[in-house]
Amino acid sequence: MSSGHGISYRDYQREARDAAFGEFDAGRKSTLIVMPTGSGKTVLAGMCFEQAIEHSRKCLFLAHREVLITQAYKTFDRFGFDVAIEMAANDAHEHTAHFGQPDVVVGSIQSLQADRLMRWSPSSFNLIIVDECHRALTDSYTRIFNWFDGYDLLGITATPRRGDERNLGARFETKAYEYTLRRAIREQWLVPIRTRECPVAIDLKGITFAGSDFSIGELEERIGPKIEQLARGFIKEAGRRPSVVFTPDVGSAMAFAQVCSELGVPARYVAGTSGNFGMGKTEKNANLEVFNAGEFQIIVCCELLIEGWDCPRVEAVGILRPTLQQYRYAQMAGRGTRPSPDTGKTDLLIIDFDWQTDKECKDLCSTVDLFNDGSVDEEVFVEARKLMSERSIEDDTDPMEVLEEAEKIVRTRKIYRVHLTGKEAQYAAIEYDPVGVSKLLDVKLNRKYDLDKRGTNPASSAQLGLLRSKGVTVPEGLSKWGASKLISKIMKREEAGASTHNQIKALASAGVDIDLARAMSRDQAKAAITDLDSIKPKSQGKLFV
Repeated sequence: MSSGHGISYRDYQREARDAAFGEFDAGRKSTLIVMPTGSGKTVLAGMCFEQAIEHSRKCLFLAHREVLITQAYKTFDRFGFDVAIEMAANDAHEHTAHFGQPDVVVGSIQSLQADRLMRWSPSSFNLIIVDECHRALTDSYTRIFNWFDGYDLLGITATPRRGDERNLGARFETKAYEYTLRRAIREQWLVPIRTRECPVAIDLKGITFAGSDFSIGELEERIGPKIEQLARGFIKEAGRRPSVVFTPDVGSAMAFAQVCSELGVPARYVAGTSGNFGMGKTEKNANLEVFNAGEFQIIVCCELLIEGWDCPRVEAVGILRPTLQQYRYAQMAGRGTRPSPDTGKTDLLIIDFDWQTDKECKDLCSTVDLFNDGSVDEEVFVEARKLMSERSIEDDTDPMEVLEEAEKIVRTRKIYRVHLTGKEAQYAAIEYDPVGVSKLLDVKLNRKYDLDKRGTNPASSAQLGLLRSKGVTVPEGLSKWGASKLISKIMKREEAGASTHNQIKALASAGVDIDLARAMSRDQAKAAITDLDSIKPKSQGKLFV
């Protein structure tokens, strides 16, 4: 549905706006909204400002990058607000002195500091919205929050998990609303994600860390010598898809783009103004403009485009910048999740590489981590990562389907109380001790009379034949009295419709608690075996035939 200014509002955006103001109406002064990249966070901010302005409230929008400031200004201008920018030469306070305070000030975190901050009255704003608010715990944000008073604070982000593990609960009292990536894909506001591995190995073992992620310098040292192989591999996997590739630094971005172009696939890199391979703003913007227009296939950067760059025509994202930080991985992948009806885009292909890791890299992000919204047990993600590692690198994999398969596996294990050894289910056949069968059937065998190793009263051939026909591994030295006990128990269970010895044995081999397996009826055991077979690795065969 479109508003009077022509901007379409989606149902979940309305839900998010109403949830945020519900928190404020309940007396909370700060709250958080989580929405995936590409789902319209800036439009949501405009919707919130629209409601605030209707009640004569003045608003401040905070962001940390020029591209986000510019994007927000253009969006809010479309709403019909009186908007001014506080950033570098753009002086919203000067605008206020001449024309009165605008409806919305779009402020740069870096500019709105020190004397420039203190020019504003502490009561200047009634609603402050922070974009990419996973950054809102830093000192520069804190100084702004502490200067102003009497305002409601709304944070909006796609990635609430910070790289330094600091908790956003220290800044925001509640989470008013979350719109998950899974829901956005199912509702077709974002495109399905598929992943493929480029089979070029890069050794990350023993790499050093800078803070909570890999050292950029060491990443470049390990990736740099393989740039040509990596470019060739990426081109093969990406095909003709318009692509963005993220690299560790500007030097590797420039080299990757150059190799792609030499191989006949038009590519350019973009960078900021600093460093040996920096570029002017005019050249950068020109490269982005012609890429957006479809004049070349691959754009390469390090982190310049990780936030605030929207180009729906992107159909492939190359992750040549491995990371341990979920927020960084999500931002890179998010550059390609927007639909593009004009180009017929059907999905996003994330191309990852064959990272050779050790235990220090166990938290290396992959596409299943994109769906880690906090609502899914860690056990599910452990299983999902295992399933992903078992997939053929030659096939496209849908990480959302893999996650749902992992959820089914974990759910089934919990239903049947499957015991785990480490993180693996005990799917190997059980090795039974001489009284193992008695444990399965809950029969007490006396070692002196029922297990007579001297062989003075051995079980008859008829007894042994019957037990073996029922799948029983006959204990060594089983006497005729012991055999009689086992046969009696088996027959009584059969008459009662209880789970059979073979069923109990199969369930126990899958890690199901033996007491639970014995308590099942024959039909319940059959259904349980079917369920457990459905989540068992195919290479291990059926539990029970």
